[in-house]
Amino acid sequence: MENKLRNLYALQLVDSHLDELEDLKGDLPSEVRALEEQLAELKERLRTLQENVRSTYMQRDTADGDIITLKEKLEKYKKQQYQVRNNKEYDALTREMDAATEAIQTLEKEMESLEAKAEIGKGDVEATQQLIAEATVQLDERRTALAFRWILAYATERSEHSMSEKLAGEIIAAYKKEGGAMKKRDDTHKMAEANKAFAHYRW
Repeated sequence: MENKLRNLYALQLVDSHLDELEDLKGDLPSEVRALEEQLAELKERLRTLQENVRSTYMQRDTADGDIITLKEKLEKYKKQQYQVRNNKEYDALTREMDAATEAIQTLEKEMESLEAKAEIGKGDVEATQQLIAEATVQLDERRTALAFRWILAYATERSEHSMSEKLAGEIIAAYKKEGGAMKKRDDTHKMAEANKAFAHYRW
């Protein structure tokens, strides 16, 4: 009688845990699939954002190099002004200096714009990385819940007497990479390899 009461209590605990898993899991396969797709999109977005930031910094570095070159030319023109022989040469150098000065001002404004764009891009990268971290945690939780669903489902088919013994047996079997739940996982993985559309069932 005492054993029956103990087993009944264990079964009630299992039922309670099953209810909790039901609340958690929802439509697990579709949730896992949606999270997988969301994560893939976020990672692709992150790659694009990181590439944009790299490209922006490259443009900024190019503009900075052009400014250095123009400033060197400007100093050269200033020195040449003292060596001109007539007004025509002086005027020509002045025009070159004016053009170089204007180009430097344009490039400096472009650099400011690129710096601002890079800062915004870095912020977008950080925000996307945070979203990826959150989605990864959610995905791991859903995969774990899916694994529990399989373990619980196949535990009920085992030959042990009590539900607690059935669960223990299936968990031990899964640990040894045996049992119905592991076969289900392996079969699903094979299906995922054959059809990537089913890859969201991995855990």
